[in-house]
Amino acid sequence: MNIDEEYQKMTLEELKELFDTLTNTMARVVTVMVDKAREIGNADRL
Repeated sequence: MNIDEEYQKMTLEELKELFDTLTNTMARVVTVMVDKAREIGNADRL
């Protein structure tokens, strides 16, 4: 068993989880920004 290989596998899994988390977070941030922009746009029309 090669310790370096095991570490690389673990690190890749952790990076994938981190990337998924960041992607989901960015999607939420963009959604909130779009919603706020719509609110501001609607307020300007009123």
